[in-house]
Amino acid sequence: MKKITNLFKRPSYGDYQESQHREVYERIAQTHNCSPQHVYEIAHGKRVREFDDRLVREALVNEGILQPRFRQ
Repeated sequence: MKKITNLFKRPSYGDYQESQHREVYERIAQTHNCSPQHVYEIAHGKRVREFDDRLVREALVNEGILQPRFRQ
């Protein structure tokens, strides 16, 4: 049987460095007082738990990187 590894791979710093939206992540991070890597992780599916993270997610939606989520 094949061993499944990295099924849900966490984005790494190298992935962030190669991102085409790196300048946007840096601008949002500076505005919201967090790291660009943190903004990158939110953009790539990290769970949003705190209010500050919600503001970062809204900024990503406003930049057109993420699609808005609607509650049903």
